[in-house]
Amino acid sequence: MLSILPEHIVSRVRQDIRNMFMNIRSPSQSHNMRSFSQLYVEEHENVSILYADVVNYTQISTTLSPLRMVELLNELFGRFDEASEEHDVLRIKFLGDCYYCVSGIPKPTQQHAKNCVDLGLEMIHIIKNVREKRALNIDMRIGVHSGKILSGLIGIRKWQFDIWSKDVTIANKMESTGKAGKVHITQQTLDLLLDYAREYIIEPNFASQNDPFIMKNKLQTFLLSRPQKPLIDYKPFRRASVGFNKIIPTRRGRRLENRSSSTLRRTTTFMDENLVEYQQMLKAADAQMAKEIDDMSNGKYESRLNRFTLVYNNLKLEKSFLLQPDPLFKYYILCCLLMLCLIMTINGLTTNWYYQFKWYAVMLLSLLLAFLIVMQPLSWFQFAWTKYKGVNEPRNKFLRFVYDLSLSIIKCPKIRTGTYILISLGLAGTSMINVIACKEVKIIPEVESVLSNCVSSWHVTQCWSLALLLNFLFSRVFFMFKWIVAGCMTLFYLWIVWEIKTSLFSVDTTWNVGLDPRVSHTLSVIIITITLYWVDRTTEYRNRLDHLWQIQLSEEQEEAETMLKVNNMLLENILPAHVVQVYLDLNRSLDELYYEKYDNVAVMFASLTDYKLGLEDDAEMSDKFVLSILDEVISDFDRLLLSGSSKHKVEKIKMAGWTYMAACGLDPTRRDSFDSYTSIVDRSKNTPYNRTIVVTMVEFAAAMMMQLQNFNRGSFQSFEGLNLRIGISNGEVAAGVVGSLKPLYDIWGNAVNMASRMDSTGESGRIQVTENTAKILEECGIITQCRGEVFIKGRGLIKTYFVPLDDEFNLVKQNLCTLDYLKFNDKGPPYQARTTLASGASAETGIFESSSQNSTYPWDISSDNENIDEDEFTNVRKFNRSISELVDVETFSPTSKWDDLSVPYTENDIMVTRC
Repeated sequence: MLSILPEHIVSRVRQDIRNMFMNIRSPSQSHNMRSFSQLYVEEHENVSILYADVVNYTQISTTLSPLRMVELLNELFGRFDEASEEHDVLRIKFLGDCYYCVSGIPKPTQQHAKNCVDLGLEMIHIIKNVREKRALNIDMRIGVHSGKILSGLIGIRKWQFDIWSKDVTIANKMESTGKAGKVHITQQTLDLLLDYAREYIIEPNFASQNDPFIMKNKLQTFLLSRPQKPLIDYKPFRRASVGFNKIIPTRRGRRLENRSSSTLRRTTTFMDENLVEYQQMLKAADAQMAKEIDDMSNGKYESRLNRFTLVYNNLKLEKSFLLQPDPLFKYYILCCLLMLCLIMTINGLTTNWYYQFKWYAVMLLSLLLAFLIVMQPLSWFQFAWTKYKGVNEPRNKFLRFVYDLSLSIIKCPKIRTGTYILISLGLAGTSMINVIACKEVKIIPEVESVLSNCVSSWHVTQCWSLALLLNFLFSRVFFMFKWIVAGCMTLFYLWIVWEIKTSLFSVDTTWNVGLDPRVSHTLSVIIITITLYWVDRTTEYRNRLDHLWQIQLSEEQEEAETMLKVNNMLLENILPAHVVQVYLDLNRSLDELYYEKYDNVAVMFASLTDYKLGLEDDAEMSDKFVLSILDEVISDFDRLLLSGSSKHKVEKIKMAGWTYMAACGLDPTRRDSFDSYTSIVDRSKNTPYNRTIVVTMVEFAAAMMMQLQNFNRGSFQSFEGLNLRIGISNGEVAAGVVGSLKPLYDIWGNAVNMASRMDSTGESGRIQVTENTAKILEECGIITQCRGEVFIKGRGLIKTYFVPLDDEFNLVKQNLCTLDYLKFNDKGPPYQARTTLASGASAETGIFESSSQNSTYPWDISSDNENIDEDEFTNVRKFNRSISELVDVETFSPTSKWDDLSVPYTENDIMVTRC
């Protein structure tokens, strides 16, 4: 991501989109991708802008195949990217053969002018090597200017980092009025190079003074070059374009090629540097892991717990911890049953309790034993069913009841706590049952020194200790509650020892001679209670830390998923979706050049005109304010892409200054050649598919004009109305990703060049197309107007055409007869609506069509139907004759045959002929 957009812009965009994902569940939140106030634009002063253009690019684009053109640009821009990084210059983007960049952002530097000039001279040296290597007549024309800029993102689709300002326009003009093989600079840039003047040959450029823009802004310009001495050989750049130097083999025109020796050298250098970076990353990761391990039980985790009570400071965390299910609860119940049996066995083997036991003692033992036995299947049923029967719940009502009850025991903390209390009290009563139930016997020492009794005090203490142990066994019960129960049990036992049955505990054995046996019993119980408390506290502390770690892991996983969605959204908003999948493929080779070839694509360039960004000094409207207005216009154009439902998708390629570039026909499922089709139909013939994408592109252009008119009538009444100048062409294009440090998706080919020329030589508020495109439109029944021959740079005089639109920005369709558009009112006689709207039969299908008065993009294009009827005139004539029988041509009222209508003419809008 950072290789496509600058880090400071990406962080802001990511955060905004992340916030959108986090708030998307809230119905009160606006879920637009970006509101008007969120303009990702920053102002920078003291920067230098470089524009570079490949001379003779238009001519070589007509001679080289699309594959060779992409390879040439990939090599050039790959080396340019490496050189720009070495000279601390940020590449902005490339526009066909134009490459522009800026020095001084995002980090300011005092040498921004020198950086750009040195980069320009090195680019001239690079293209010289490529020219000699490939035997091509190409060169570089470079312009540099220093000033201030606005940088950032505009629109809501296909984001690309860009720059705007009057100084950017001047830099562009420096390139166009410069001289091949030299760097054309302004006086502002020259003033920043005075300390380095000995490194260059500087000469005034008097020829540029004839340019109207330079004359208007009173610019003094100079041509700069290196002294005639051996230049330092250009070092092989560290990696090839995106690491690619061979073609991904696909059916859409990717090819596999052998890497050259220079590529191998670049790959070796790239691998060496990456190994060093990898070792540094490993060291940093080891240090970070050591730090995290040292801080694992301290700091940020302890700050979220009360040190004495171990309660979370956040009550929501405390509640989530207490509501956790306890899958081990069934094991606790089993242990309690075994422990009860052990206590009863100890008492039965060591005393004569069965002679003098009371009935309520037997009842207590029986109830506790029965309760624990019943709890066994209830606590184990859900586990056993899931293990042996699967996750499907039982259908039998009784089994379903037992299953739900078993599941409730595991999940419900209230049921677990109630069960814990009953078991704890029952075990405590069982431990003390001998003391309570047995009668005290007076011993006559003179008769018998030792008399059997039903009570053994140390056995009681040991059973009580087992009861305390089981009290702390339930780990998911609230620990403070367990401490309170354990404390009450200890105090109760001490009360029995020192107050209730003191005679039984005072005559037993002791630890030391002379020590009261009651003290021994007291110390035993207290030590066991404190030990169990400390062990339980440690376990509780770890459990609560583990809960914090689980929450943190869950939050990090959610954050990772959110960031993955954000990154995918950003990538798909920068690159086409099918290209994103290629870059996300982990099995993709690093030395592959992504390339696609299409036989026919409709390309559109639409330039905004009549705006004042960076051209005039207006105290009322700053450049940033004007930029925000233009950003809203571009966003409206982007929404047309999002709202479109046409079968053939219009893909936004990029923004070139204030020129909106889009294409239709970049379908990744299409072959570069229709093998099964071209055997019958000549590839050069306009197929239904080729006609459809051209009409779709023209209709999208018309929708843009309508959208701009709505914008001009809307909120910004104080802002002068904007206009669109649109150029469209179609033909063979190549699409791919080129660039080294900042890969960028673009399309190239003669169709792209011609669409750009149709825009630059067009007229504001009109759509200009090439002769081939106009021929396709005429075949589809759309009227075009011949403009005449227009001089096109690199091509000479070319015949071009305008595409007229009606008052509602609909395409004007042609017919064999003059047609009027009528509309019938359901409550009265028909009335004539807009006579300027022309409509007729599709020249492709021969089926009569109408242009809706309120049609919006996308439109249903009849050329999608490949069943072409060749006898178009006959079909239209039959329809006109049929409709004339239904409607009186003179009065525009239904005839008597209207009621007998058996054909499906049920539309409200109908067309009537006046032949």
